[in-house]
Amino acid sequence: MNVFQLRSVEEPRCLSLGHGLTTLGQTIGNTFVLNNASISGHHCEIEIADQEVRVRDLQSTNGTFINDLPITEAILSPGQILQLGSLQFQLECTEVTIAVPSLSQPVREEKGPLLLANGALACSIFPNLPATVACDHCKKPYHLSALRIIRLASAKRKKPLFFCPACNGQCHALFEIDDPRGSFLSELPKKIVSGIRHLFR
Repeated sequence: MNVFQLRSVEEPRCLSLGHGLTTLGQTIGNTFVLNNASISGHHCEIEIADQEVRVRDLQSTNGTFINDLPITEAILSPGQILQLGSLQFQLECTEVTIAVPSLSQPVREEKGPLLLANGALACSIFPNLPATVACDHCKKPYHLSALRIIRLASAKRKKPLFFCPACNGQCHALFEIDDPRGSFLSELPKKIVSGIRHLFR
């Protein structure tokens, strides 16, 4: 990318030209106001497009010159002298490189599940308690005390529902507890049939 400047030949003054249109003259409202009797109210305009500097005279009284040649519209090249009335400026061009730093994404360290001293899986909220349930959605393990519990009034479902505190997913037990009463009831029909057969032998 090129940056263009008009450096005054007579005095320590430098005008930085931005991309687009720049106007020079004595009247307030110009991009650069030049307080000199030889300068018209709106003396000239300079347009930078496609790395090219184009100068247009705005029907000034004392004229616009490039390297002592009067112009109405012309290309101004680096090193050439632009004269507005009695003021002279030399065009300078500086190449600027804009470097965009690359932002590296921080590496997220994946942590494995926490374990208690006895090897049991620890709760994600209370790491000193064993995990008894896990979320179906985010798979995080929890102790029952860390969950949101909803108890339904319906008689058909007396068991409460457990929900994850992180993602609101439904949680289920990590392992099933054997119920001796359930085992007895499941075997009861077999025992009754066996007893009836024994009576009719």
